[in-house]
Amino acid sequence: MKDYEPHFIDHTLSESGDSPGELKCLAERLCSIYIKETQSEPRSVRSVQQGFYQILCNLYYVFLLSNRSERWCVVYSRNKNDYRNRKPGYNIIIKVIDWLVDNEHCDQIKGFQDRTTGVRRLSRLRYSESLRCTFEAMGKKVSVGRRTNHLIRVKTAKDKALYPDDEAVRAVFGQRIGGHNSCLEKMTRINQVRRQHTVTYRNQNLPVNDLYRVFNDDGFGSGGRFYGEFIQNQPKSVRAGIMIEEECVSELDYSGLHPRILYDVRNIEMNGDPYTIDGFDRGIVKQAFQRVINNPTKGLAKNSIRRMLEGKGTFDKNDPERILNGILEKHREVIDFNGNGVCLGSRLQRIDSEIALEVMYHFARKNIVCIGVHDSFLVQEKYENELREVMEEQYQEVLIREFVKQYERDNGKGCKQNVWGRLKFSPVIK
Repeated sequence: MKDYEPHFIDHTLSESGDSPGELKCLAERLCSIYIKETQSEPRSVRSVQQGFYQILCNLYYVFLLSNRSERWCVVYSRNKNDYRNRKPGYNIIIKVIDWLVDNEHCDQIKGFQDRTTGVRRLSRLRYSESLRCTFEAMGKKVSVGRRTNHLIRVKTAKDKALYPDDEAVRAVFGQRIGGHNSCLEKMTRINQVRRQHTVTYRNQNLPVNDLYRVFNDDGFGSGGRFYGEFIQNQPKSVRAGIMIEEECVSELDYSGLHPRILYDVRNIEMNGDPYTIDGFDRGIVKQAFQRVINNPTKGLAKNSIRRMLEGKGTFDKNDPERILNGILEKHREVIDFNGNGVCLGSRLQRIDSEIALEVMYHFARKNIVCIGVHDSFLVQEKYENELREVMEEQYQEVLIREFVKQYERDNGKGCKQNVWGRLKFSPVIK
């Protein structure tokens, strides 16, 4: 078996449907054969079935990601310590894997650890030709993905670790405000609808992963973007070929969303493309802009831009300062390192994540799949006009809502409509 692209074993994978499916039935059949051949009487047949199901879900997941020329494999550990707090545990998982290999359902290369050099290689598992044929026979009936009960995560500034929600966090995001559904209720509905529909690329089912939100640890006032969706990491050219329920999709995105927010909340008209600076590629300027609004000082912003350019190859040593000065000059009305216009990146993400939540939930209430990729959204082509209207509407509603909150915090009093009713919104959809 060659050294294919690895996928680390994921204990959260399951079929996307809410009822037992093809992989569950296959796991039960293999488990019955396993028990008969080994003449074993496990204390819990259910745990052994779960072991088969878990391995099959991982194998099928890499089957969805791979093709004949680049077949992925499952990477797993044979160290007992790596299975603490896992169910099923080490004994069941390893016995199931070894049985699958012995019965030619899988191929594997066992890992090793060189104690003299400290080099360690985890074991690798790949479906055999016979199991591949079984997967292919399932066709579009099966899709797998990551299920999670932790829809809210918190990333700490100190150690950058990602912590799942607890009871206190659930209490905050489980609150209904003004009679509207809570954030957790909306996210649960969005994930349910996504699991009920088929999304394919080149006639291949795509993994169905639950969305979750990641906040920064400052009272949930920053961050909050959605992660987990498989196609988030795919280029736009690939997303254009995606089909929902065998129908072509349309993708709409907000144009210059973060700079546009900075201008609109100040009731200032933004002229032209916010990422156009003479002499520099638009994509470079767009990335540099994010570094400007995510750093507290001009020096740190310039160093961040320099590191970004270094990663892209050859550049003039004066480019970081020229790009920085070009951005500051172009957006001098909303970005000022001596004022409040910088280090706002995560705050702006909080706003765009609220917009994304409302856009996706609008369609989820109608049992329509709307896939969000931060500030862009995919729906079936027949819903394109509705998506455009919803994106415009939610941009304005969320921006007013967040602006009102900020005004109340700054002034210590309620905000009358005449304070924000004069806001003029620029067109935001490409």
